[in-house]
Amino acid sequence: MHHLNYHHLYYFYLVAREGSIAKAAKLLHVTPQTVSGQLSTFENQLGYSLFDRINKRLYLNARGKVSYQYASEIFHKGNQLAEILNNSDEVNTKEFVIGITNGI
Repeated sequence: MHHLNYHHLYYFYLVAREGSIAKAAKLLHVTPQTVSGQLSTFENQLGYSLFDRINKRLYLNARGKVSYQYASEIFHKGNQLAEILNNSDEVNTKEFVIGITNGI
């Protein structure tokens, strides 16, 4: 996989977080078939499945759990960035510089 599709990652994230395709579809205001198709496309691009499907229920497998942890961090950071950019007229950055001499 050369490029991570964040749109597909977000669909995966919502399905994993909500526990079902139907609930994720409702949040996204799309049909369950759309979410299922996007999830299948994402898994095909990755080359492996993220869920184990047992009796029409989805359970995160080991790769799915790791992917969900990273997706949670990615979207949490994205929300923080949006909040910072939307809530301040001037974005303050803090810079901390450490110097090391050649003798060390």
